[in-house]
Amino acid sequence: MTKRFLLLLVAMAGMTLQGMGQVSFDVVPPFPNCFVKVTASGVNLRKSPSTSSPRLVYRDNVSDDCLDCEPSLAWSSGQLKRGEKPVNANLLYVLSDIGDWLKVQFYDNVYGDGGNSETAYIMKRYCKKLTPRPLSLPAPKDKNIALVKSGKYEGLCLEWLYGYMDSQILRLGYYIDGVFAFAYSIEFSKNYRDTNETQIENINSCNVVSLGVHLFDSNDQLDLNKLAADTKALDVLMSNRDKMTRDRVSYFGFEGNTRWHQWE
Repeated sequence: MTKRFLLLLVAMAGMTLQGMGQVSFDVVPPFPNCFVKVTASGVNLRKSPSTSSPRLVYRDNVSDDCLDCEPSLAWSSGQLKRGEKPVNANLLYVLSDIGDWLKVQFYDNVYGDGGNSETAYIMKRYCKKLTPRPLSLPAPKDKNIALVKSGKYEGLCLEWLYGYMDSQILRLGYYIDGVFAFAYSIEFSKNYRDTNETQIENINSCNVVSLGVHLFDSNDQLDLNKLAADTKALDVLMSNRDKMTRDRVSYFGFEGNTRWHQWE
């Protein structure tokens, strides 16, 4: 799976959806109104709200056991040392407002697909608060997303993407206040029995959803809009969420650009 822009949210509150269709489940949407954009380059993220506090850097990981490891986040005092380079912050999640400073969470989208994060401080004058922009379909060309617009599962959203070793993954979530918030994922395939039946199967100790052949186009690609309109297939998916992976991923937008930001 290609590296993608994402942010890893640690401080999020759970939310149970009510009133959208007959079945609901827990989703964890982000809070886009808590983001700021760093308006200048070379702005340091500090360990405490002081310009003399250590700054956040990338530090090379080189040892006998790890010759090709990617740099990790670290705190550095004074001048940059060999093997260190400054963190270039762009979007930051605000935790609290402290006078001339903001306490923020930095999510590394340069190394490790956002797997690293660190709580830090930044001077408020270098930040601009971002205004949330509700997303709507169609999604950008690099994303395959469909929305159930009416009926039993109104508000349910589906995403099809490629996973490890080109496996095909289906995500389930809900569309909430302009945010596509996903909560579950499972590998899928076309029904090898060549029937229209959708069912969950265990293949090599891995749960896979076998989707009916009528849900695929002439190129054997899943048509998400057909799946979104097939209540029977959705029944199978929704009743087997316990066999899926919890996969908290959301897409949201900001005013002033058309980008879909990913939050994982």
